[in-house]
Amino acid sequence: MKKLLIIIPTALANANNLVETFVSLLKNTKAEYNLLIVKNDYKGFAPAANQGLAIVYADKSYDGCILVNDDVIFASDTWINKLLKEKDKHGIISCKNNINSDKNHVAFWCTYINRKVIDTIGFLDERFQIGEQEDVDYCFRAIDAGFKISDSKCEAFHKGSGTLQYMTNEGKKIIKENRKKLIKKYKGTHWEDVINNFWK
Repeated sequence: MKKLLIIIPTALANANNLVETFVSLLKNTKAEYNLLIVKNDYKGFAPAANQGLAIVYADKSYDGCILVNDDVIFASDTWINKLLKEKDKHGIISCKNNINSDKNHVAFWCTYINRKVIDTIGFLDERFQIGEQEDVDYCFRAIDAGFKISDSKCEAFHKGSGTLQYMTNEGKKIIKENRKKLIKKYKGTHWEDVINNFWK
């Protein structure tokens, strides 16, 4: 039987949210899984998530992983079955309605990544500091490698901005820089117009 890793990046300021997420996960997850909680206190979502992706990459007994923010509450004990229902058809799957209108990226607050994707395109780009845009970039790379991106019928509640609300003004400037990095990375590619339309 293939293993599943659930990865939760977190920061000290989010301790109360993390407890709620952890209790919700224990209560509403029937499937077996391994859990990795990475406390890296604003060093970035990508480096924290990559610690988990590296485990999956190194251990071929893992089928994939689920990235979960530390401010997510699972609505029912069917969440994981719904999220993973079509895992053999899609490389990256997220929750209900968590996909943009062009179906080319999802936000990584509760998202399954098939190990085939990790084997093919590697890890999240750590040049995107703190958070935001690393998920968009990863989805673009997955699509370019031939994988499909999808949402699912999985329902989960995401409080949102659980980490960003504690950030300094300097940190918020870094978020803006991430947008510039994404634009620069895909300038001259077929993704350029897509990215420019994000922030019209």
